[in-house]
Amino acid sequence: MFMRDISIIVSHMRIFAERSFKSLGLGFPEQAVIMYLMGNSASNQLQIAEHFSIDQGAITKTINKLESKGLVTRKINQNNKREKIISLTPKAISLKDELNKTYQVWSKTVFKNISEKDQEILEKTISKMAENSIALLNKDN
Repeated sequence: MFMRDISIIVSHMRIFAERSFKSLGLGFPEQAVIMYLMGNSASNQLQIAEHFSIDQGAITKTINKLESKGLVTRKINQNNKREKIISLTPKAISLKDELNKTYQVWSKTVFKNISEKDQEILEKTISKMAENSIALLNKDN
């Protein structure tokens, strides 16, 4: 039952986010990468992939979409010529308030009637579960 509920929440969050930015043609993965870069400044593709615990191919596809929309740039790292640094463009930065507002609406709605203390406990518990699931998969590698 728990996993079903988590799946529903993630699925509905994705739908909500994509509907909110449909006019801009921004999918959920693209929004997630933009939000990551807003909080972490310039990063390489590996850092982004590791943050979301997904393969680099998926991140490359998402970054290609963002680049074609003029929302990110890729520049060669002067300290490592094989590595490209991904940065937000001013166009992407201008979306910050709208993205934050959309996710605040989502959070306010899903946490309705849940105390701040319970929210903190939930966030810590889910974070620990995520760490445990990553450790489990990494153990097999």
